[in-house]
Amino acid sequence: MSTVLPRAADLLIIGAGPAGLAAAQAAAEAGTGRVVVWEAGPRPGRKFLLAGRSGLNLTRASDAAAIAAACGPSAPRLAACVAAYPPAAIAAWSASLGHPTFVGTSGKVFPQAMQANGLLAAWLAHLQDLGVELHCQQRLIRLQPSSLGKGWIATSAQHQQVCASQVILALGGGSWPSTGSDGGWCSWLSAMGVQIEPLSPANCGVEIAWDAHLRHHHQGAAVKNLCLHLADDDASPVPPSHIGEAVITAYGLEGYAIYPAIPQLRQILQRGDTPQLLLDLARGRSVEDLGQRLQRHARASFANRLRKAARLSAPAVALLRQFSTPEARQDPKRLAAVIKALPVPIQGLRPLAEAISTAGGVAWSQLNEHFMLHAHPGLYCIGEMVDWEAPTGGYLLSVSLAMGHHAGRATTLK
Repeated sequence: MSTVLPRAADLLIIGAGPAGLAAAQAAAEAGTGRVVVWEAGPRPGRKFLLAGRSGLNLTRASDAAAIAAACGPSAPRLAACVAAYPPAAIAAWSASLGHPTFVGTSGKVFPQAMQANGLLAAWLAHLQDLGVELHCQQRLIRLQPSSLGKGWIATSAQHQQVCASQVILALGGGSWPSTGSDGGWCSWLSAMGVQIEPLSPANCGVEIAWDAHLRHHHQGAAVKNLCLHLADDDASPVPPSHIGEAVITAYGLEGYAIYPAIPQLRQILQRGDTPQLLLDLARGRSVEDLGQRLQRHARASFANRLRKAARLSAPAVALLRQFSTPEARQDPKRLAAVIKALPVPIQGLRPLAEAISTAGGVAWSQLNEHFMLHAHPGLYCIGEMVDWEAPTGGYLLSVSLAMGHHAGRATTLK
């Protein structure tokens, strides 16, 4: 793309991640005029490429309402943009760039090539055909209103300036700072009077005080077909349940069964309390059935009894050893109940830099329906820098693309 920075633009987009590139495409196709994209790093789409390591889960084979609903309290603010750019539109977009999609397990939608490089290259070529000007290694250091009373002047650390009628900020959250989303924008947006909710880890691992035996022998092992709940004050399960796999790490647990519970865990931890997860290690079996099976194998060793009666793996048995009492392990009925609801105290969440995504960011109260700041006309915030979160499995990328599409088209409105 062009290496000559323009002095004026109709739209300047800061950040060439999925949301920023989607905004650039939507704006250019809608006839916004000269569209310029600044990227602080050496190349665009670094988080997009990161997502491609696991096959590039673009979206889900579901309707727009289900995508928005997965965003919890932010669903009402995101419903319109997701409805305007639903999963079917994302699949059609990928196909239009020469990368048709397929529906994998659990309704996840992937490009057939199962990687991001080809799709990103085709996307960038399409943006170039639309006239979008992309400039990498242009890190924003100052954004100020134009002295003419309309528009914005952006200055990069590389001493380049653009005067733009409108600016879309797509600077990411605070997770994966190596991709450029380090949350550094929080300080200067706050100085502009914008309310920022503290950035927090989302879709991250949880910290558990393992004993030395479990950590040494089972680190890296997966506990499969797990069902978990949060526990309330009297150790009863709190809906919803979360089903999937959890991996034992040196610090605790991570994985698809854990991530959906993070918002609730974070709220409890922020109150200063210690939350508990209740792990159902024998999903699909009743307490009564387990108790009878355990009774029939009462003379076997603890590990063999659990393997024969409950079909528990060695990592699951290790969890039971650490978090059950000797009395419960000797009583088949009590042991069956513990297998179905093993209480595991959570000490904390992993740091934001290790998280898959970010909670917190620009407060919804600061934005209108097009993601433009009320106090700063012509300045938009999209993607993970806004205060929303969603589980993994296609929701994050789907919503980020929809936000970019929505804001990009909004720049043509008068």
